[in-house]
Amino acid sequence: MKVTMSAPCLKSWLLLASLIVTISVPRLGQAQASTGSIEVCYDCAKFFGDFGNFLDGPIFLIHNSSSSSSITNGVLTIGPGGGLTDSFNVPTIPPLGTAQVAPGISNDGGTGHTFFALGTDCSGRSCIRDTSDLNNPEIGPNGIGPNGNDTQFEFTGRQGSKAVDSGVFTPAATQGPSLDGTVSNINFLGGPANNDGPCGPQEEGPQGCFDKTVATLSIPSTFSKTLTQPLSQTITTFNLNGTGPVLKFTVDMSPSGATFSNVTMRVKDFWITDSPSPSFGNQYDSLVVGTPFQGTKCLHQEITAGTFACVVTLVQCSVNGGPFSGANCPDAGPGVDQFIEAKFEFLNDLSSINGPGLIEGTDNALTCTTPGGRPACENLRNVFFSIGSGSTIIVGHVKPGLHSIFVPFYTP
Repeated sequence: MKVTMSAPCLKSWLLLASLIVTISVPRLGQAQASTGSIEVCYDCAKFFGDFGNFLDGPIFLIHNSSSSSSITNGVLTIGPGGGLTDSFNVPTIPPLGTAQVAPGISNDGGTGHTFFALGTDCSGRSCIRDTSDLNNPEIGPNGIGPNGNDTQFEFTGRQGSKAVDSGVFTPAATQGPSLDGTVSNINFLGGPANNDGPCGPQEEGPQGCFDKTVATLSIPSTFSKTLTQPLSQTITTFNLNGTGPVLKFTVDMSPSGATFSNVTMRVKDFWITDSPSPSFGNQYDSLVVGTPFQGTKCLHQEITAGTFACVVTLVQCSVNGGPFSGANCPDAGPGVDQFIEAKFEFLNDLSSINGPGLIEGTDNALTCTTPGGRPACENLRNVFFSIGSGSTIIVGHVKPGLHSIFVPFYTP
């Protein structure tokens, strides 16, 4: 839902959205370090041991880009946010090495697998899980999908004492024309629907269907701060970093016309993965893919001295000691001039900001799968109203309701 403003305010908003605001903060350390990537080959020229190449199913190639440290305790998971769930224990990946995981062929020694279950006929191509075919009795148990764009995956592991995480990634972000050009749009599961029919090895060359990098492996920050306090009828301020860098959230209920009692608000700031270059194997790009915010960048916030990260602010409320939820926060009134003002104050790592904005979404926008799948279930909208210089202040006018995650962004 769009924020309703008077004509003068709307004009000011449009001007602000196109401004380049200069902020004298140097670009310093980032809160994540890339340490590898995940590539997926679907019916492509890459060989998989004795099974050869051009296999009719996805092969996940997990690359370790470190020249000195192995990736251990690796787990590749499908459905971390719900739906079909299964996980595969990935062998240790040596420095500059690669682990290959082909559902239906690869065996981690575990039991009870669904997506990663071993095929019933490993004498040829039918052994790999043919995710493009959802219900094909000729293929048997290996031809049961999924191949939807909203199917979620995640890789986690360790590199020495540090965690390695891909963040949640889906096929939606990297779908596009097949390698041989015979299919206009195919994802790394051979879908959506059964899209891999025309593509594969061709007489004029072994191009195939799909072979792209689909996720980036990062060493995430452990940053997370939570504050809980009674919600005021006027202004409530959450100083989330105490004596550290400026990191504040202020909510002003006074313009909303809302009346309430015994409401406690909980505000949590936490780090999510993003990427300084175009890449969709991270949490921010997976959040905004397929929405009007695709192509934007997360506006980094200083979380420790000289360290910046993509930060999500999760705002939830409890009434009379009940459960915390964004839906439990008091709503703005029905009047066109009534709103809840949300103000975010932080230092950023840019010398200028072009096209500033503020995403608002549902409590579970980072992981939701229903109703309607992604991105419909995220319910993302831009509630940006103004920006201030100095210590960056992003102001949002929220109508109706304060219903949960907020992420400042800019247009590169």
